[in-house]
Amino acid sequence: MAGRPTEKSDEIIRKIEECAALGSSIEEIAFYAGIHRATLYRWMAEDQELKDRIEELQERPILKARQTVVKSLEEPENAKWYLERKRKNEFSTRTETDNTNKTDISGGVQITNIEEITDNVLTQLKDKKFNGQKATDKTNGGEEHTDLAGQQ
Repeated sequence: MAGRPTEKSDEIIRKIEECAALGSSIEEIAFYAGIHRATLYRWMAEDQELKDRIEELQERPILKARQTVVKSLEEPENAKWYLERKRKNEFSTRTETDNTNKTDISGGVQITNIEEITDNVLTQLKDKKFNGQKATDKTNGGEEHTDLAGQQ
């Protein structure tokens, strides 16, 4: 029965490096190289040079993307996008709210604080009467009792 090779070969190392240079994960690298990920992790633990090489190669696409972004900063939209991400406190789009503003919720009811929200929800629940459904108290042997809307 043929299994995955566990011995390093020039071909496997070439595939590892090729896939790592694409920014692939260890799992993807192992799959592409035709080895089990545990084998790759073991090789990296035993061979610091291999581990460093894989990590360096995995960073290449990130650096290339950064170069591309920086080269595109001559365009105002790209510069704005970049600043919104790199200097969020200063340039990101924000929505400022004021707690004194009233919010319109279900049916145009105006609320300004949590007590009003609670009162409004309780009133709506009582008005709906939970469609006549009764609640069952599991701690009281399953006996039927008054539902939350005040019905027996």
